[in-house]
Amino acid sequence: MAISFAVACTSGGSGGPGSKPAAPVVPKVPDSGVRFTPPKIDSVTAAPGGWMESACALPRGYVQLIRRGYYPVRSADVTVVPREPNWFGGFLSMSHSGPWNYLQHVPLVFYGPGFIRRAGDVTVDREVTLADIAPTIADLIGAEPPPGIAGRTLDEVLLPKDERAGKPAVVVTVAWDGGGWNVLNAWPDAWPQLKRMAREGASVRNAVVGSSPSVTPSVHTNIGTGTFPRHHGIIGIEQRIGDNPETGAFAHRSPANLLIPTLADVYDQATGNAALIGMFAYKSWHLGMIGHGAYLEGGDKDIGVILNQTETFSGNPQYYDVPGYLESVPGLGRAIRKVDLDDGE
Repeated sequence: MAISFAVACTSGGSGGPGSKPAAPVVPKVPDSGVRFTPPKIDSVTAAPGGWMESACALPRGYVQLIRRGYYPVRSADVTVVPREPNWFGGFLSMSHSGPWNYLQHVPLVFYGPGFIRRAGDVTVDREVTLADIAPTIADLIGAEPPPGIAGRTLDEVLLPKDERAGKPAVVVTVAWDGGGWNVLNAWPDAWPQLKRMAREGASVRNAVVGSSPSVTPSVHTNIGTGTFPRHHGIIGIEQRIGDNPETGAFAHRSPANLLIPTLADVYDQATGNAALIGMFAYKSWHLGMIGHGAYLEGGDKDIGVILNQTETFSGNPQYYDVPGYLESVPGLGRAIRKVDLDDGE
């Protein structure tokens, strides 16, 4: 946490020569009660003799995650996997991408009285990935999931259909980008609302991302489609498209690189575009959670709102709608300021 210092510029005493300058005024930052718990980091083990031995020494589970994240032609010819706990990054930015357990193990919480079991912590007797979210939501809203997906319905978190309160009026998916269990366990007091929802709903404790690289565009498209990059084609923040080796996953805020329909695409067209589909996001990287909008034949302009670095709303009006009522949202400025100050800066 950074603390800003306000320095009094008035002099002490009479203000004449030799007077002592006023002491700096240090504002008191209220104690949030949040505590940091340093995670345990294992020692780096010795590397095998060469690149072939290193590759063959990767655990089979890691290789499976990497294969799911690979799409021919679009992915790199050589995939580099740093030896844990080494990682790619810099002093100003760090990556949350990789096959290692500390990055793959993520919270997956379902909450909804009348629809979701009040089960608390749930451990499912199979691999659970973020690709399971789409078919689970499809079951909840009475929709067909996208065809040929890898994800499976999490019946363990849903109330039986005859015990549900009909169909939910709205389903909201919230993604905490980079907020895996490694982060939550390091800051155990910083997420009381999620703890409450996990306690009163269902928290799948053995959920993993499911593919690597575990970067934002790829993973959020896993959530939206119910499958992995080897099928949906969004393999990273940048990828090879044709002769261009550095094409953004959703360049120009377009879904053109997304190869298959999302759950939102399928459900919207099944309802004759009567379903209201929307997304509020920080970057175009998240468009894989919503889908193609009007890019697909028969699709309509779903709401796709991006809050950019200048704290203004934008989008791609060719395929998505940015509602005019967002031009003036009462209290938005105060809310942004409050959130901005939560870290003490």
